[in-house]
Amino acid sequence: EIFEISELAKKANALKIRAVVGLENRLRKLTSISFEQYRSAKYEIQIAGRLILAGYRVEFIEEGGGKTPDILTFHMNEKCEVECKHKNPSIDQIDYIRSIYNNTQTARKQFSKTCPGVIAIEIDNFHFQQVDKEIERLASEIIRALRSSSSISAILITSKVFMEDGPDYVYRHLVKGFENSN
Repeated sequence: EIFEISELAKKANALKIRAVVGLENRLRKLTSISFEQYRSAKYEIQIAGRLILAGYRVEFIEEGGGKTPDILTFHMNEKCEVECKHKNPSIDQIDYIRSIYNNTQTARKQFSKTCPGVIAIEIDNFHFQQVDKEIERLASEIIRALRSSSSISAILITSKVFMEDGPDYVYRHLVKGFENSN
């Protein structure tokens, strides 16, 4: 947990230094008594922080009357919407690959369709390893999701891992990415 909190603090600091719109609301959600709000805000800060560190400009999109994406990203003269989702490991989800596809269908309804959209789905490490074993089936489900939506440019499946690196440990997010061929 210390590694994760340390990385989260670095990314939140990078967002604060750049005066990212909507950060204060995400930071309030981090201290919420609602675990769902905490977990969502944590993942959104991780994704936005990673984008900032990669040289993009970001804004958090405040929720209005309807469902919206979580992040608006700018690079040069282009913009992109990012929707961040969580997959809860649940006993009743017998087909985890299919449930990832279902998450993409829920997320795609949140895009404005005025610019490209990216869906980032965080899953736990156990399921990330399972997904790795069933990558062909996951790819076919993801390609089906991408084919049925012109508003989704890419889908990213991420998982946090702690790796031993010599005398130290490293906290990372692994990513499997799929892009829309359209």
